[in-house]
Amino acid sequence: MFAPVRDKPKLRMVEAFPVQHDGREMIMLRDPLRWTENILFVPAGLLPILQRFDGDHSVLDIQAEIMRRSGQLVPSDFLRGIVARLDEGLMLDSPRFQAHRERLLREFRESPVRPAANAGASYPAEPDKITAMLRNHFFAAGGPNGPGAARETRGRLVGLIAPHIDLRRGGVSFAWAYHQLRGRDDIKLFVILGTGHQPMKHRFGGIGKDYATPLGVARTDHEAMQALAAGLPFDFFEDEWAHRSEHSIEFQVLYLQHLFGGQLNARIVPVLVGSFHEFGQTGASPASDAEVAAFTKALRQLLEVSRGRACVIAGVDFAHI
Repeated sequence: MFAPVRDKPKLRMVEAFPVQHDGREMIMLRDPLRWTENILFVPAGLLPILQRFDGDHSVLDIQAEIMRRSGQLVPSDFLRGIVARLDEGLMLDSPRFQAHRERLLREFRESPVRPAANAGASYPAEPDKITAMLRNHFFAAGGPNGPGAARETRGRLVGLIAPHIDLRRGGVSFAWAYHQLRGRDDIKLFVILGTGHQPMKHRFGGIGKDYATPLGVARTDHEAMQALAAGLPFDFFEDEWAHRSEHSIEFQVLYLQHLFGGQLNARIVPVLVGSFHEFGQTGASPASDAEVAAFTKALRQLLEVSRGRACVIAGVDFAHI
């Protein structure tokens, strides 16, 4: 059994959206970090109460403050019922949530692979359906193998910029990028830089696991990951958890597996890239940041050692706002 929620309930850092639900004005709560996939709907009129679930107000404090501001007596049992519902939905920073979080962390740490997180949502879960969908991206109207098929690029290919938008919406754009990799069996290492959508402690985050999708397991080059880590002034694997639900690398792996077969012979180096938002605000160059400078130097050294047999894939959207 879980310990009871402390007397001063604290809402976690969840997203709140005003929505219409069953004809009512509601607030939708969801977890951007995806510690839980739960989505809760609460009446919009309860927003003043939710705002006071900050860890500093007890139920009695909230009751007294609402009474003072509105003249309305909100029964304490009603408030405790809201607390209980939020706790069951894992939206509170509580013993229940902490136990849930520790279990997920333990399972992720113990897993030899990073399991597919978006199969059945952003793309089908069945391999034959995935293959059909991705093939259609290439042969669709406007695709690289559609009418007026594009020529393949030959010569040395050191980098590729691909989207990371939902596959069902941006599939043709993915196909144009990955069309350049057809027949490129000379590439033995794919360094995949994915946009990190979760808060990260560092600019870059590696992972010590292989990447699994319904098409197979893409093997991570662990020696390359350690070589990168050795040249960095921070713990390269501290943000490993951010890989768990992130789609920006998973989509690239899926396309690589589609092009080269489920058992991808080349190795991958999956790296999530955190936010650079402050550089846009201040106008400073990212190169002035110690972590950015160290990572780019370590990556350059890795590519030099690979002797032209590596390709960097950037899973980015040019208008990622």
